[in-house]
Formats: sequence, structure tokens, C-alpha cells
Amino acid sequence: MESMGVGISLSLGLFLLSAMMVYIAQSGEHLGVNGAIGIRTGATKASPEAWVAGHRAAAAWLKAGGWVAGSGAVLTITVGVVVDSADSVGLVGVAGYVASLYCLIAATRSANRAARSAPTT
Repeated sequence: MESMGVGISLSLGLFLLSAMMVYIAQSGEHLGVNGAIGIRTGATKASPEAWVAGHRAAAAWLKAGGWVAGSGAVLTITVGVVVDSADSVGLVGVAGYVASLYCLIAATRSANRAARSAPTT
């Protein structure tokens, strides 16, 4: 039963990460430069045009990351129910976070590259 507690904790975080990544993918360019949400790097915050270009470029990676995190959450819960091993659940959950982190890094790199190339007014 210990595995269910671990699975629920890891899955909750992965679901929240998934929702945030999908939200930013769909809405990031419309949020405008702000101090709270989005891909907030020096390049993307340089101008409104850089912000929009960066978030458009990152959207595909963010959507992919959202799917990865959501799938990782479902898989983590499934392993918790089927295997009932805290170690296995932890391994699957951590793998979901690592794969999501890869997508976040790729999204940030794409955003920076596009933001630096964006025309400014």
C-alpha cells in the first residue's frame, strides 16, 4: 500500500506539470511579458516581439512535454496499482519527470533561439 502513496504524490505533481506546460503552450504568447508565467529568459523578455516569437517556437515542445508528463502520471498510478512496489512506482515517476524536463529544456532552447531572431520595433 505504500506504493499508492508514492504513486499519488508523484502523479499529482506530473499532472500539474502537464497542465502548466499545455497552458503555456496554448496561451504563452498571449500572456505578454510578465513576472509570473511563461518562458522567462533574458531573450524572451527582451521585447514583446521576442516573447511572442519565443513562445510560438516553444509551443510544440511544451505540448509534447504536457503529454509526456500526463502519460507519466497515468503510468505511475497504473504501476502502483498493478505492481504494488514503491521502488517501481518511484522509478516510473522519476522517469516521467526526467522526460518532461528534457522537453522543457528543448522548449527553452527553441524559445531563446527564436526570441533572439525576432524583429524588434
